[in-house]
This record gives sequence, C-alpha cells and structure tokens, in this order.
Amino acid sequence: MEVSALPLHAMTFFEELIEASNHSTIQMIIFDESKVSQIGKVLEDLKCFVGGKSS
Repeated sequence: MEVSALPLHAMTFFEELIEASNHSTIQMIIFDESKVSQIGKVLEDLKCFVGGKSS
C-alpha cells in the first residue's frame, strides 16, 4: 500500500491512498470521541473492517 501523509506539529496526518493492497492495517488515534462512530461508519461504507476500541 502506498499513502500520502502530511506532517503537522510533530504528528503525521493521512492525506490520501495512492495505491491499494490486498490487506492493510491502519491504526488511528481519534481525539474527539464524538467522531468515532461517524468515522467508523465511513470506513464500513468503504468496505473496511473496523476493529475494537481501546480504552
């Protein structure tokens, strides 16, 4: 898989998927918990598997 990312304030932000692979794992840190369900729904609509939530 090949992606594009943007560095910002000592963090790296996903920008776009350039080339897909058969299987890829992307770990996300979502700081606003109110957005977790919304982001999960978008990923599921894209046929992505969405794993569990850590506490």
